[in-house]
Amino acid sequence: MAAGTSSWLDNIAPEIASKLYSDGDAVARFATDYGSIISAAPPAAVLRPSSPEDIAALIRCANGADSPFSVAARGNGHSTHGQAFAPGGVAIDMAELRG
Repeated sequence: MAAGTSSWLDNIAPEIASKLYSDGDAVARFATDYGSIISAAPPAAVLRPSSPEDIAALIRCANGADSPFSVAARGNGHSTHGQAFAPGGVAIDMAELRG
């Protein structure tokens, strides 16, 4: 995790900690949609899950956090009004789950 990230990131479940990316390059593309029409503040981190269980672990962390944070799933970023944004929270890169 990058220095200065939210304290809830420090308490994330160990089974998904290695799948969270918080560097600038990782989060930058999750701050805009596919056509760069809508933009938002970037997420604090991006989860690249390898299974549905990773997503469930993230949701459990979000529900149990002392300070709430947003979680948004993102495929190719084609949402019409920014529904795939998670400013300050965690964006889930669903592309990793192709099967």
